[in-house]
Amino acid sequence: MYKQELILKIVNYAKKHLRTERQELDSPHYSPRSNKRSDEMHEIHELRSPLKVGPTFVTLLFQFIDQKGIDEVTLYKTIGITRAHFSKMRSDLNYQPSKDTVFKFIIGLRLTLTESNMLLESAGLAFKSSSSRDLMIKAAVVERLYDTGLIDAALLFEKLPLLFATNDETLDSK
Repeated sequence: MYKQELILKIVNYAKKHLRTERQELDSPHYSPRSNKRSDEMHEIHELRSPLKVGPTFVTLLFQFIDQKGIDEVTLYKTIGITRAHFSKMRSDLNYQPSKDTVFKFIIGLRLTLTESNMLLESAGLAFKSSSSRDLMIKAAVVERLYDTGLIDAALLFEKLPLLFATNDETLDSK
């Protein structure tokens, strides 16, 4: 019963925030050009500022691993990343991960929402407010529900692609 309550907590968070975003876009007061002048001034200011480059995904990932004191082997096994894939990341400072790979590390490292956003941004990604799947994973982070089986169960409940289970795995074996 408790597991079902947690699944519903994730699902309801995603539905609430997805609805809010759609309502804002459908609002008669919404206009993507409403702040055009201030946006243009901000862009001009950005062009004049020196280019600020943040850490790469790999750099930030290994900073978080070190900071959290997590064993690398345990981490990549827990989140379903192969040794070869992890080794590839370690050896290529400019490695460009998929969104699912970043999501897996967010959950495996038990990152906060701020840390999660930082890791996503370092990979050129973000939680999309128009994606139920992204919002469900974000809900797990916000609610500090880092159980991989629970997250996959919530995704399965909404008939969304699973994050951790492979095609030949079932959620019962998690």
